[in-house]
Amino acid sequence: IMIDYHLAIWSVTMIFAVYLGALFLARRIAVKWRHHYLRLPGSIAYIFILALILAIVPGTRLFGLNSVIIVLVILLLQGLAIIDYWSKKHLKNSRFIMLATVILMFVNVFFALLVSLLGLFDNWLDIRKINHI
Repeated sequence: IMIDYHLAIWSVTMIFAVYLGALFLARRIAVKWRHHYLRLPGSIAYIFILALILAIVPGTRLFGLNSVIIVLVILLLQGLAIIDYWSKKHLKNSRFIMLATVILMFVNVFFALLVSLLGLFDNWLDIRKINHI
């Protein structure tokens, strides 16, 4: 597993490190980062579709699976932004929801997949309607 998915493991680690660094930096600088308005470009959905196609083709299966894992982690960040947006809007900025979500993602991988799919659906359907603000 470590040899085949080395690219995905390294990339996921770096993505999370940059994300956590950005969150900690946003607390220290004067310009505030509104995490709940994080929106990825629409082209990420096409990259995800291309990665799925590469994962299906036998000759590029390993590269495709690595790419799918990397794109799902990027979509996971948008899914976390959606959960943060809903908790700020409906639950008066409850940090418990975000903490429970992160703990559930570590305990249950399928929950992390569900949050990633939520990020994908928001990318396609604009669930939060933040483009109309």
